[in-house]
Amino acid sequence: MKLRYALPLLAVTATAGCDNFLVEEPQDFFSPENFPASEADANLALGGIQTYHTRQDYFSRGWWFVAEIPSDHSRVTEANGARRDHDAFSVTAQNEWIRRVWQAAYGSINASNVLIQRVPEITAIPEARRAQIVAAAKFWRAFDYLNLARVYGEVPIHETPVASLEEARNATRAPLADVYALIVKDLEEGCSVLPATWPEGPGKPTKGAACAALADAYLNMSGEPLKQNKWADAARAAKVVMDMGTHRLRPSFRELWLIANKTDPEFIFSIQFQNNDADGLVTTQSRPGGIGTESGFDYWNTTEAFMNTFATADARKDPTFLTEVLFNNITYTYRAGVAGTTQWGTNVENRRPYWEKFFDDNRTVHTDRGRRTDANVPIYRYADVLLMYAEAENEANGPGAAYAAINQVRRRANMPEFSGMSQAEFRDAVRQERSYELAFECKRWFDLKRWGTWLEVLKADPVAGPRIQPFHRWAPLPQQELDNSPGLVQNPGY
Repeated sequence: MKLRYALPLLAVTATAGCDNFLVEEPQDFFSPENFPASEADANLALGGIQTYHTRQDYFSRGWWFVAEIPSDHSRVTEANGARRDHDAFSVTAQNEWIRRVWQAAYGSINASNVLIQRVPEITAIPEARRAQIVAAAKFWRAFDYLNLARVYGEVPIHETPVASLEEARNATRAPLADVYALIVKDLEEGCSVLPATWPEGPGKPTKGAACAALADAYLNMSGEPLKQNKWADAARAAKVVMDMGTHRLRPSFRELWLIANKTDPEFIFSIQFQNNDADGLVTTQSRPGGIGTESGFDYWNTTEAFMNTFATADARKDPTFLTEVLFNNITYTYRAGVAGTTQWGTNVENRRPYWEKFFDDNRTVHTDRGRRTDANVPIYRYADVLLMYAEAENEANGPGAAYAAINQVRRRANMPEFSGMSQAEFRDAVRQERSYELAFECKRWFDLKRWGTWLEVLKADPVAGPRIQPFHRWAPLPQQELDNSPGLVQNPGY
C-alpha cells in the first residue's frame, strides 16, 4: 500500500511547534503525488531540510545547550534557571531545549525520508543527479541521527516517512549499535556518490562533508560506550577528504573567523545563515553585556583557567578568547582594576573571558537585524579532519603517519611540531590539540564521552562537579515524547 503523507513547504514555512516528535504542523502542503516533481523541487526540499537546522530549536541556540555547555570549556552566565541546568547537570525531562532539539532533529529526519523515498521515482531528473540528491538527503538523516545518538543514546529509527500519528506513537528505541549502523550506511553512500562541490555553491552536503561525518561516526563507534574498534575506518574516511584537494587550512587562524570568510575552503560543512536570517544568533549569544551597542545577549562564556592552558605563543589563543573590547574610545575587559579600562558584567558569572571566535570585530554595526548576523555555524573544518585522521591513525597503527596531519595544525598555530612519541603520548597530545583547535565548536563534550574521561574531568569542574553522576552520559528523553509515545522508555536516572 502506498504511504500517504503531507510534505511541508520547508523552504518557505516553519513549524510553530510539535505535539509529537515526528508529527509536524506545516502551514502549507504538497502531496506526494505532485511534490517534488522536478530537480528544482528537489533542490527546494533540500533547502527546506536546512531550515530545521537554522532555527533556534537547533543550531541557532538549542544545540549549544546540549552539545557545548555541558563541557568543561563553557559556562552559562546565569546563576540558576533552565540555561544553568545544562551546565550544572540538573536538567530534567521537562527542559525546553532537550525537547526542542529532539523535535527539530526528527522533523529534519522525516523531511529527509520524504526525499529519499520520492526522488528515485522522478524520472525527469537525470539518474546521476537523482543519486546525488538522495545521498544529500541521507547525509542529513545520518547527521541528525549522529546528533541524537550522541545526546540521548538509543533513539527510534525511521527509514521511511512517518505516515500517521499511530506509527509515531508506537515508536520504540533502537539499540545504539543499530543507530550507528544506519548512520555509517548513509554516510558511506554519500562519501561515494556526493559531488565535491555543487553548481549552486556552498550549503548542500558534499563528498567532503559526508566523509568527514563518516570519520566522526567511526571515532564515536570506536570509543565508549560501543568500543567497536573502527579506528582504521575513521582514518580511511578522513584520508579521503585530505586527498580530495578541495579543502585546506587557511593560513591565518584569526582571519578564519571573520564573517567575510565564512565559506573559506577550510570549512567543509557549515549550517548556513544568509543576510536576511533572523535566527543567526551565534555571534551575539557569546557576547558580554555592558559594552555599549557592541553588547550581546550574554548567554555563555568560558573560564580564565581554560584560557591559561594555552601557550602564550599559540596563535589560536587571542582569536579564541575575548578578553577586551574597544568601543567608543573605552576599553572594556573582564578583569577588575586594570588601569584605563572599564570592567564588563555585573557579577562573577559574567566577568569572565568570552568566545572571540564568533565575535567578528571587523563587521558592520552589531545592532543590525536585532543583533543577529549571517555567521555560519561550523560543523566540520579541515583542521578537524586532520585531527580525526591523526587520532584514528595513531590508534590503528601508531603515530608514524599521524605526525604529518597533526603538525599541519600545529604549524598554523605557531607551535612546535611533534615527533618521537609513543602511541600513548601521541594519544594525549592529539586529545589536547583538539581541545585547543576546536574550542567552543560543540566537539569537547562528545570527545570526553567517547574517550571515557568525561566523568573524571567534570567531577573536577566547579559547576558540574557537585551534581554529575554516571547516568548523565545521556540527556533525558523529552517528557512530552514519553507521554505521546508509550513505547519509549526514559534513560536511567531521570
